[in-house]
Amino acid sequence: MLPHRITQLGRWIININASLINDKSQYFNFIAEIEHIVAPVTPTLTDAWISGFTDASGTFNVIVIARPDSATGYRVRVRFFIDQKNALAELMTIRNLFGFGRVKLRNETDAVYRYSNDSLIGQQSICHY
Repeated sequence: MLPHRITQLGRWIININASLINDKSQYFNFIAEIEHIVAPVTPTLTDAWISGFTDASGTFNVIVIARPDSATGYRVRVRFFIDQKNALAELMTIRNLFGFGRVKLRNETDAVYRYSNDSLIGQQSICHY
């Protein structure tokens, strides 16, 4: 989905294909050249893409804050966020998939955007998938 990752994958495939051509071992004689598909893939909630993307660039965290005016004396805040450089459109796609959260440019960064979701309803949509 990310243009720079598609380019990076293309370079990797060129190297693998060169190895296939140059390697004279019996193993490589049975492997066809790898095709590089350059069209970006649009993720859905029914594939594993979002899990991999979150594993690489996302996190869940929990903050417990003392709050004397609440019934328990504490406030628990659960957050999910993904940070990615130069990825406004991609993070908006993720936001739209979940139907909750926001995407904004992180202050004092070089074009790093953050998708964040800290609503309980929004967390249910994330944990469901």
